[in-house]
Amino acid sequence: MTVLVTGASGFIGSRLCERLKEQGTAFYGIDLKTGQDINDFDFDSFGKNIVFKAVIHLAAKVSVHESKKNPDPFWETNVEGSKKVFEWAQRKNCRIIAASSSNAKWWYLNPYATSKAVMEQVAPSDAALLRFYNVYSTDIRQDLLLGKIKRGEVKYKTDHYRDMIHVDEVCQVIERLLESNYKDVNGVIDVGTGHTQSIKELIESCDVDVPLKKVQGEAQVTQADTTRLNEELNFYPKSNIMKDLPALLKGEQVEY
Repeated sequence: MTVLVTGASGFIGSRLCERLKEQGTAFYGIDLKTGQDINDFDFDSFGKNIVFKAVIHLAAKVSVHESKKNPDPFWETNVEGSKKVFEWAQRKNCRIIAASSSNAKWWYLNPYATSKAVMEQVAPSDAALLRFYNVYSTDIRQDLLLGKIKRGEVKYKTDHYRDMIHVDEVCQVIERLLESNYKDVNGVIDVGTGHTQSIKELIESCDVDVPLKKVQGEAQVTQADTTRLNEELNFYPKSNIMKDLPALLKGEQVEY
């Protein structure tokens, strides 16, 4: 099997590509960081000799806050760019596994959420659309909460509750969907633990003393419905952010 990974250099994509390589799965990756923008990339440039069996579409503009300031690029990439990927994949009869977001449930709260909800609507009916919840790993993204905690740049805490899942378990879900046993599993699938973590408690556990702030334009509680993960993919996430937190902040490897 040969697969194409868009967003291959991203937070999730880079880890997925590492795992695919370790497992001996043939793949090609494209990413904006390496000069391939899905908005203008010529997917036919791969030629006829490469037969892709699946496209794992992870490329996206990702930031609730940035989408409020400048919404147009989010629509361009997450909707129009995704449509281009989907249309090419359909012509090639590829299995489509695409990254959506838990934010799509609350599509009306911000432009990023809206773009992901519309992406789900324009996707083919047989695509697997993965609503990722809050993904974490040892390779901490600098713009996310754990990165800010590590650098001492947290300015406030919130009373939000978030479902937090390790990147390895996200990759395991994608890998399972590539298996022939699960080729008919499609539609929207929540990818989280089904448990919530208080952001206030997480920040306080790191001895960070900052004021509590009310933040508008985001869901108060995000919690995955793991029914489809459990029943259709036989997958039961084990991620535990509070258990992993000390190692993460030290830069120690955490794997699942």
